[in-house]
Amino acid sequence: MNILLPDKPDILEPEEVHRLTGYERSSDQIRWLKENGWKHEKNASGRPIISRLYFQVKMCGIDPVFALMPKKDWELDLSTVS
Repeated sequence: MNILLPDKPDILEPEEVHRLTGYERSSDQIRWLKENGWKHEKNASGRPIISRLYFQVKMCGIDPVFALMPKKDWELDLSTVS
């Protein structure tokens, strides 16, 4: 998956986190993120940090854990062929 957003930072802006969660206070945002299963980190000031790529994948209804995992090369398995 290759998504190019040249004029957007790699993490959501505080206004975007507010729009996502519906809350202004960091503690309320973090509570909402935890209750709704959103992965995030906290910065030094305690504000939630969310990856833009994670946000985009999750908002598309795709499980980010599987979408962002490296794909294994396909192998032909002839062990069950007689």
